[in-house]
Amino acid sequence: MQSSVGKVGVPAAVAAEEEPQEAPSAGAPDSLPSASAYRRQFWFFAVLNGLLWGLVFAFCLKNCRLDTIEQYFVGQEWVFGSTKHPALTATLLDIVSRLTFRADFAHVLLTRLCVLVSLWAIWRAARELVSEGLALLAAVAMFNYWFFQYESINYNNNVTLNMAWSCTFLFTLLAYKTNRMRYWLLAGVTTGAGLYFKYTMILMPIVTVLFMLVDRDARKLWRRPGPWVTTGTALLIFLPLALWVARNDYVTLGYATRHATSNSWSGYLLCPLRFLVDQLPFFLPIILPLIPVCGWLGKWDSSRVGRTLESRFLLFMLLGPLLLQLLISSMDRAWLRGALGCHLWLFFTILLLHVLKVDESRRNLRRGLFCSFAITLVFMMGAVAGTEAGPWLKHRASRYHFPGKALAIEVEKRWHAEHADRLPWVAGSWWHAGNVSAYGEDRARVHADVSPNGFFDAGRTISTWSTTSNVNREGGMIVWLIPDDAGNDYCPPNLKELFPKVILQEPLELPCQTRAPVPAVRVGIGLLEPETLTEPAKTPGP
Repeated sequence: MQSSVGKVGVPAAVAAEEEPQEAPSAGAPDSLPSASAYRRQFWFFAVLNGLLWGLVFAFCLKNCRLDTIEQYFVGQEWVFGSTKHPALTATLLDIVSRLTFRADFAHVLLTRLCVLVSLWAIWRAARELVSEGLALLAAVAMFNYWFFQYESINYNNNVTLNMAWSCTFLFTLLAYKTNRMRYWLLAGVTTGAGLYFKYTMILMPIVTVLFMLVDRDARKLWRRPGPWVTTGTALLIFLPLALWVARNDYVTLGYATRHATSNSWSGYLLCPLRFLVDQLPFFLPIILPLIPVCGWLGKWDSSRVGRTLESRFLLFMLLGPLLLQLLISSMDRAWLRGALGCHLWLFFTILLLHVLKVDESRRNLRRGLFCSFAITLVFMMGAVAGTEAGPWLKHRASRYHFPGKALAIEVEKRWHAEHADRLPWVAGSWWHAGNVSAYGEDRARVHADVSPNGFFDAGRTISTWSTTSNVNREGGMIVWLIPDDAGNDYCPPNLKELFPKVILQEPLELPCQTRAPVPAVRVGIGLLEPETLTEPAKTPGP
């Protein structure tokens, strides 16, 4: 079968003249809305979805989640990376936070913008592979993707990775179809930028190169400058980060490859199997809206599968990264978290609508759209109910209810009782120190352990920009969690070893942001005087 790029450099529109046109989908009437009407509907639904989830987040989020707190304190450093991840995700949040005058909703706004860009890229790619009506359904069904709805409460590297992944797929698809240089260039830009979001992005160029080596029509494109422009652009953008990683002893790569492992031989099978099972809750909700047009079981349309270069690329880009991650999990016998597959199902709805026989009647499309929004409303109500009822059912508060702002106010008050200058550093356990920084007026810099509640276990810090010497020299506040079974005089065993001049303060006991009868949060505090106190400024004479 011929590809839509029968000759290298020939646009699909020209090549299509040489091929017989596909018959319209079964059951598709002539009275379907126009392409422009479908496009208006997409933007209406996408913006409405973003506004509704934004309101849910505003209602649910009394305190940011763990990863969002991390992005706030990492972002203000403007570094290439922390011990965990590249830092562009965090830097973007700092930019939006500054533009919104440090508004509490900065991370919500940025999350919804990233999700909107991801959905646009999915919708735009779908329009190249299926009809306008099915493209709308493919995109609207993705509204219920776990990482685009409830999980997007947590602004983190997965949010920006999904954006870069979907945009790179779109621009590569358009480059294959048109061979226009701007798309090859954009594919390189989004690939390089994606590596600054999360190292998992490396799977995209690996799978793309493999596809262009094994596919007969794709191999011909290497004779043109496009693929080389994409490769060179991505490498040029990634080079500064690669040099930074090398200069810092590959610290972020070390964290990325640190997973819980299985020592038994069964791990070769059980680890990838567990990862695959963990994916089920992510993609099952996006399949349900497709049932009205595809049927409950769906019928394979063999006449469309692999007929064009773009069709084969779609199939390869869905299966390739999944198989690679399963292979990595098996070879390392590593228990990969399900969230590490957040990018794997971004084009799943497009694939199903492309390879299955569909009944694209107006009634069925409306049913699919209605089903998608019904699922969205269920998720929204579940998010609100779960957040509010959680402390009552579990008899403990979650991080959503943590008194982060109250903690920041109290810690900064202790510092300003002794010093007029802004609080320079807050050190200790990542979660507590991060809350002081994110919610505090002084936006103190953070020096913390890589474990959220840990206190510098073996010196493993998340902070690539600081050492304990910086904190001891410039002064700051030290915070740590007091365990439930410990007294108020508890302090970490290595506190004095790391911060010899720390002055212990009266610990804080703060109520959680819920009416449920849950224990208050107890946080230990220490004040660290600067080694050289700054002299007060002299008032100029007359």
